[in-house]
Amino acid sequence: MKQEKRNQGFVALSTAVMLCAVGLLLFAALTAKSDFLLRNFHRGLLTRQAFWLSESAVERARTALAAASDPAAVVQKTFTEPIAPLYIVSDPLTENGEGQENPSKEKIASGRIIDATCRYTVRPVKDLTPFRAYVPEGKAAYRITGYAEIPYRNYLLTASTEKLCVLGSDHQWRVLPLTILE
Repeated sequence: MKQEKRNQGFVALSTAVMLCAVGLLLFAALTAKSDFLLRNFHRGLLTRQAFWLSESAVERARTALAAASDPAAVVQKTFTEPIAPLYIVSDPLTENGEGQENPSKEKIASGRIIDATCRYTVRPVKDLTPFRAYVPEGKAAYRITGYAEIPYRNYLLTASTEKLCVLGSDHQWRVLPLTILE
């Protein structure tokens, strides 16, 4: 009888240990999956932000073309934009109890603000035949490419946008998407 109780106790203990191990494995798997999903979502947000930075580079090129007396002199320019990414899991400024207002410079330099790079390249369109419906006779057209790069972990998230910039008969520069025209 004593041997039987000892065997039952051993079986109950080993079953409890096995159930705890399975429970811990399930908890670890769910935590890892949610962390992966949150990082993937964060990467998607930064990728969209890179796309909009490339769009803003195209708009800056259009503004530079409008301001230039000689549009052929506008070729390329690079900008550095400080962006504040959205922190999903934890914000480094609030982790240590430090408030949002007046963060220390060390906290900002440690990753709160990211320096994204955007630039544009302007190339004149030599053959206007495919764009004749959109470019008035004797007017200029330029192909503008906007680029953006955002550092993320150990690599760069990049985006590029290409548009056609046309000087209209009203002497205003218009930006047309190349995907519709080609």
